[in-house]
Amino acid sequence: MNDVAVSSAPVPIVPARPGALRFGNIDIVRGIAALMVAFQHAAERAGIFGTDQRFLTEWFNAGQAAVIAFFLVSGFVIPLSLEKGRSLKRFATSRILRIYPLYLVTFALTAMVIGDVPSVKTIVAQVAFASEYLHTRNYVGNSWTLSIEAVWYVLFAGLFFLNRNRSATTIVALFVALIGAMAVLTLTGHRAPMGRAGMLATCGVGLFAYRAVSERNLRAFLIPAAVLVPAIAAGLVIGFGLSGYHGKIDFSLRAIALSWTFGYALFFGSFLLKLPHALDVTLRKLGEISFSVYLMHTFALWLIAATGLTGWAYIAGVIAISIPMAMLTYSYIELPAIRLSHRWPRRDPRAVRQEPTALGGDTPGPAAPPLP
Repeated sequence: MNDVAVSSAPVPIVPARPGALRFGNIDIVRGIAALMVAFQHAAERAGIFGTDQRFLTEWFNAGQAAVIAFFLVSGFVIPLSLEKGRSLKRFATSRILRIYPLYLVTFALTAMVIGDVPSVKTIVAQVAFASEYLHTRNYVGNSWTLSIEAVWYVLFAGLFFLNRNRSATTIVALFVALIGAMAVLTLTGHRAPMGRAGMLATCGVGLFAYRAVSERNLRAFLIPAAVLVPAIAAGLVIGFGLSGYHGKIDFSLRAIALSWTFGYALFFGSFLLKLPHALDVTLRKLGEISFSVYLMHTFALWLIAATGLTGWAYIAGVIAISIPMAMLTYSYIELPAIRLSHRWPRRDPRAVRQEPTALGGDTPGPAAPPLP
């Protein structure tokens, strides 16, 4: 859910800093969404807004809203990443180096903390983001979203290979067909991941937003979105309003509607967002490390639990620890891998000069794993 991003100024979009490939408002969305995920998990552990209070299942789930915003961001940035480079090999390499270094470190650290030696099947399932599908222990709780992310990468790369990546008709038809198939399964009493199908289709909505911004053509978004967004909404009504099966947690249709609407509002509202300079810069920096926050806040949950803090103090402690931990992992794990992806496979030297810099330098990234 990380790559390039969009400015906090209204369209026309300008880079967040000269020569950079990041745009401010998308980084701001990432920063806010990462905090929302950490808050949600900390609140659940603290007994505030948890399943016992039914608030997150009946009214609003901040983590789910954040995930929706992340998928909109992914839909926006992935076409830019692939279409600008015009290379499937470079795209695949950049995605692998963007996701796996920190992901594998998180996997290994979690196994060490728990004191477990994963089986070969478990390792394969974890690397493939398929733990819940292969019924093995999941050491990286947020990997369920990465499995959807990976499907989006493969799908868009396939469209690019077939030269259909710019066909709105093809893309809308694919997602509508997917939602329709899930709806039929759901209405006939089968277990169908309707929410995840909607999340994948949400990447398509983000893609059309990118088309509108990059081409300065609002119709490139409005026409396909006028079909795709109602299809997603209809699928959610069927999956969470008409079906008795919603997954491991029984969310009400009201909670789904409010959470998804907030995620969409966060993403699209960011294009009109005007923030004080200090807050704008802070959230952009937080957006740069959002993937680290997303994965590393699990360890903050464990560390703060060991202090005995409870309630809101526990939540504040998790947020306070997550950010410096994420700054470290971004600078020493994510950043070297990003730089490597900019140099290999060989690419235009101008792209190398636009690589990100370490935090602190002169020039300015769902359920957690089980407790040990």
